[in-house]
Amino acid sequence: MKSAILQMYYGERGQNDMIQSTEAHRKLGNEVVRYEEELNGKLAAYPELLGLFKKICNAAWRLNGEDVSLHFAEGFKFGLLMGLEVAGDGE
Repeated sequence: MKSAILQMYYGERGQNDMIQSTEAHRKLGNEVVRYEEELNGKLAAYPELLGLFKKICNAAWRLNGEDVSLHFAEGFKFGLLMGLEVAGDGE
């Protein structure tokens, strides 16, 4: 088995564009885009509300990115601890 570290280093794994999206993920993404476009159209007559909506969307996307980063880091740390325990070095 090839080293996971080398696979990551050489870009063979762990790259965002290599991760296959599920059908459920694609459907939810399309649904979000459809609703956002619909609301953008309806709010076009209310520039102040449209601006607020865009700020909310941008903040929600940034929050989601932070959430994903936090969970990834925690999962990575926990995976390392499990690996150490399996190898007999963790307690």
